[in-house]
Amino acid sequence: MNSLSPNARRASSALATSSNEKSPSSPASLSRRSNSRVDLRRSVDALVNAHDAMSERVDGHIRNRRDIDNRFSDVASKIRRLEKRLKLRKSDTVCSTSPSRGTVLDPRGSLMEPSMMLISKLEADLEHSVLEERLLNDQRTERAAMCSALEDAIRNEEQLWQASHERRVLADTSSLFHECASVETALRAEENKQLESHEHADAAEKERQELKKARTDRLQLLQKQLLSE
Repeated sequence: MNSLSPNARRASSALATSSNEKSPSSPASLSRRSNSRVDLRRSVDALVNAHDAMSERVDGHIRNRRDIDNRFSDVASKIRRLEKRLKLRKSDTVCSTSPSRGTVLDPRGSLMEPSMMLISKLEADLEHSVLEERLLNDQRTERAAMCSALEDAIRNEEQLWQASHERRVLADTSSLFHECASVETALRAEENKQLESHEHADAAEKERQELKKARTDRLQLLQKQLLSE
C-alpha cells in the first residue's frame, strides 16, 4: 500500500468510508432500521388499539343481543300464559252460558259482557305481545348484522396488517441483500485495486532490476575493453 499514489490512497479512503456507510452495522444503517422498527411498532400499537375498540363494541353488541334474547324469552312466556288464560276464559264463558247447566242469558247479554271484555283485553295484550316479539326479532337481526359487519371489518384489518407487515419484511430483507451486495462489490473492487498496485510494483521492481543488470553488464564490458587496449 505504501507504493500507492496520493490519488489512489484518497480513492481507497473514500471507498472505505462509503462501504462503512452502506454496511448493515454502520450507524446510519442502524439508525434507519431503528426508525423503521419504531414506525412498525407504532403501526402495530394503533392496529391493536383499533382491534381492542372493535372487540369492545362487539362485546357490547353481544350483551345487547343477550338482553334481547332474555326479553324475547320473557315475552314468549307471557304469550304462552296469555294464550292459556284466553283458552280458560273461553271455556268458562261457554260453560257459564251453556243451556245444559240451566243458565239463561239476559236479553241484553249482561252475563256475557264482562267475559267478552276480558277476552278482548287478553286478545289486545296478545297482539301487543306479538308486535313486541316482532320488534325484538328485528332488533336482534339488526344487532346480528352489525356484529357480523364488525367481525368482517376486523378480519379485513388483520389481513391488511398482515399483508403490510409481510411487504415491509420483504422490503427490509431486499434492502439488506442490496447493502450486502454493495459491500461485497466494494470489497472486491478494493481487492482488485490492491492486486493491481502490487502487480505494478512488482513490474517496476523487475524493470529496475533488469536496468541495473544491464548497466552492470555494460560496465563490465567497458572494463574488459579498456583492459584489452
